[in-house]
Amino acid sequence: MKRLVILLSLSLPAFSAPILSCFNNSPTGGVGFSYENCVNRNFREIRYQLNLRLDTCTNWGTQVNPSYPYCIDRNFREIRREFPSYFMRSCTNYGPNLSWFFQNCVNDNFRTAERIIRELDLEP
Repeated sequence: MKRLVILLSLSLPAFSAPILSCFNNSPTGGVGFSYENCVNRNFREIRYQLNLRLDTCTNWGTQVNPSYPYCIDRNFREIRREFPSYFMRSCTNYGPNLSWFFQNCVNDNFRTAERIIRELDLEP
C-alpha cells in the first residue's frame, strides 16, 4: 500500500509558490528584515523550480552592506547564465541605502524568473 501512495503522490503536479514583489520598509533605509526574507524566499523558490545553485543573501547591520546587493546580483547572473535567451538586468545599488532603482531592478528580474518557470512548466 505504501508504494501505491508514493506512486500517486509522484504523479501529482508540483506546487509552485508565487514569486513575490519585495519592497524595503526599513525606516533607516537599510535592509529591512521583511525585505531580506522576501528576497531569500524568492531565491529558494527559483532554486527549487529551476534546479539552480543560488546563494542565500544576508545583510549584516543597519546600513546596506556592499556584499548584500552583490549577492543578489550574483544570483541573477547565475540565472542569466543558465537561461541566456531571457533578459535580466544587472542590478547595482548606489549609496548607503537600498535605492528605489535597485529594488525595481530586483523585482523586474524576479518577474523574469517567474516567466521562465511558467514557460518551462508549459513545455511538454
